[in-house]
Amino acid sequence: MKKCSLFTIVLFFFPVIYSQSPFLGKLGVNLGYVDYVDWVKATNRVNYIGGQVQLADSSLDENLWPRCDFNVIWDHRPAKEWEQSANPIDDPEQYRIDYSGVFYGSFNGLAELADGEPHGTWTIQNQVYDTLTNTTTFEIHMSPPGPHHGLIFLEFRHTRRTPASDTNTGITNFKLIRPGYDTSSTQIFTDVIYDALDRVSFSTIRAMGLTGTTSLPIVYPDTLGWNSRKKLSDPWWGGSIGKRVGGAPWEAFIDLCNAAGMDMWVNIPFAATDDYMVQLAKLIQSRLKPFLHVYVEIDNEVWGFPNQKAYNEAEAKAKGITAVQNYAVHAYRAAKAFESVFGTAALNDKVRILLQWWSLSPADLDRMCDYLTKTYGPVNQYIYGIGVAHYFSNDYMSGHKAASVEDIVISAYQSADDDTALFKQIATIAAKYNLTAKGNVSYEGGAAMCDPLSPNQITARNDILAYRDSCMAAAVRKLYLNCNKYGAVLSNYFTLANPFNRDGCWGLTDDPAKPERTSLTKAMQELLGDVQSPVPPADLFALKQPGNCVKLSWKDQSTDEGGFIIERKDTNDKYILVKQVPAGTTVYIDTVTYYQPKYYRVKAFNSNGTSTYANLAMVIDSSVPPAPKNVVVFDVSKSSLRIRWNKAEWDEIKEYRIYKNGVVAAVTQDTSYTMLGLKCGDVYHLYVVTVSKSNIYSLPSDTVTVTMCQALDLPAESLSVMPNPTADKVKIIAGEPVLRVMVLNTGGILYKDMQPLSAETEIDLSDCAEGVYLIKVFTGSEIKTVKIIKQK
Repeated sequence: MKKCSLFTIVLFFFPVIYSQSPFLGKLGVNLGYVDYVDWVKATNRVNYIGGQVQLADSSLDENLWPRCDFNVIWDHRPAKEWEQSANPIDDPEQYRIDYSGVFYGSFNGLAELADGEPHGTWTIQNQVYDTLTNTTTFEIHMSPPGPHHGLIFLEFRHTRRTPASDTNTGITNFKLIRPGYDTSSTQIFTDVIYDALDRVSFSTIRAMGLTGTTSLPIVYPDTLGWNSRKKLSDPWWGGSIGKRVGGAPWEAFIDLCNAAGMDMWVNIPFAATDDYMVQLAKLIQSRLKPFLHVYVEIDNEVWGFPNQKAYNEAEAKAKGITAVQNYAVHAYRAAKAFESVFGTAALNDKVRILLQWWSLSPADLDRMCDYLTKTYGPVNQYIYGIGVAHYFSNDYMSGHKAASVEDIVISAYQSADDDTALFKQIATIAAKYNLTAKGNVSYEGGAAMCDPLSPNQITARNDILAYRDSCMAAAVRKLYLNCNKYGAVLSNYFTLANPFNRDGCWGLTDDPAKPERTSLTKAMQELLGDVQSPVPPADLFALKQPGNCVKLSWKDQSTDEGGFIIERKDTNDKYILVKQVPAGTTVYIDTVTYYQPKYYRVKAFNSNGTSTYANLAMVIDSSVPPAPKNVVVFDVSKSSLRIRWNKAEWDEIKEYRIYKNGVVAAVTQDTSYTMLGLKCGDVYHLYVVTVSKSNIYSLPSDTVTVTMCQALDLPAESLSVMPNPTADKVKIIAGEPVLRVMVLNTGGILYKDMQPLSAETEIDLSDCAEGVYLIKVFTGSEIKTVKIIKQK
């Protein structure tokens, strides 16, 4: 097992900073994909023979070993190769992690082993039974990557625990050791996982996925006791099985943090008893190294995931308080439990209790702090910090709209600025209650690429390629510098490694052994000063000039670069070297005579290597400024509205002109404007134009149409949704423009999220299954939720 020497531990306390980075906060990481030396730990898909029905508790002994014939499934194929379709794999590169080699298996007892789903990717060889030790040994030979590589469907038939046992009585002590490790190894995680954690000086590991202690199917008023947790001696750590809930045991997580020299971030199940919390605190106190800290979060996204959301709401109702207040009470209970073990002085120091909530409702964090203060005394005495997730996305990134890879990458860089006001709001609330953490302490975040709530395989393919693009690093870097700008204390990236598919691109890489598969690991290293290469440039612009020229400009953010490397996309769709320019250069004129270039990128270099790229720049005609993008109307009342748009990517902007029904209504240098004096019943067609310093006008933006106080025969507060029940579509009719519509199931899972900006709008529910749905309608004067029944 990999161990930290004293020298390594000193490095964790005093990291070597090679390059000057403006990032001052801490970065942590969520564990997504993990790999175990013993692959038995990597699954909980232990099923009855002939199918994929998990063994019931009655078919398991007290140590979770099967009492009958069974099969075990490991499935590491790219999504969704298991589907029966012509082209089921989302990843256009069809990348596969290499699991080839010889796995060494052993168990106590006898069994006939077989491949339950033959694809010709692996074989069972050299099965031998030792009568003296009642041990069967065998080998699994995994072929190199190809179709269905990574799937093992291993059947145990005619099982006997001993030669004297009846058949169909199961086996015990099953191990399946990964290639490259000794069969006697006690190492839990593979070297690949330790090496991946070592690459970046992350301060913290959040292991919600590893421990599997969130989203448990427990219904109020049932509770979760300490004896229900997974134990080190349990075989199956891939998820809940039998009477044991969760994934890897807490001990394995603590030992991983010790080996990596990183603080631990624990997610306590929402239904956990006070004793569970106390026993967890005792375990952490006795096992976690003294210099490490523990962050404590109650479950995960209790505001949204069905199981914990339903539990919280039911318990809150029974107590006569709100769900927001009840969540805060659980955090207070955790604080008291850990205080009883670590002592009062450890709170806000060794032990850091957190309130984590929905980024769309940060004001709830203020309500939590207020309630706790009024109920239990000053909140800063037991709550360390507050936070929300810090994702950035848009319709291109999420896959809601089709776009080219380049358009997705460019839009990502623009969207990385979207949450700056949110970060400021969190800092304001933290300051209001004088919390120890003065800014956002965020459980997870990053580039939200592909939408798991509405997966789309077609658009996901370009999203995956965009996520792997070398210029995506600039967007992620920009996000964390914005976090830093408003005092972010700790930001956890989601995740260390994970496969990329229509349900999300959630990893710094899709292969923990190969961080170079994206530019994001290098971006993290640059933010934290882990590399000696220079800080990358930023804000690259490419402006078309007369005479087949393109003017490039960028910000030089490094003090030790040797120069910059400029590249453009050529006619063969590959990037070629344009020029290597000296240090300090921030402008370059490129002359191209044989074609019209469209995209450029630039990076810094010195004797120690190259930086990641600045943002991808699309060539813009310098004589005509670009039109504003993402024009949105909001805060609509009976006589006014606000309009906003993204800043045009151009450095010669004089002003923006807002047109109302074809006539200039306002001129501003800002990217938003409040329009007053509007009339009920009038229809307004609004668009925005960019004006250059040379008084050249851009093309108009997309037009937004708003009808003020539409359907005047209805009271202003009236709102109807019909027909109900419906088989396909429903129409929403309101007395004022509908700003937003959310369609959720009764468990709180979001299915649709739209901004119609009209008093009459139609929603297509034909792709939703039968059942009851909640339609949440936002207007300028109210928020109303309507329950609707979807039928065939």
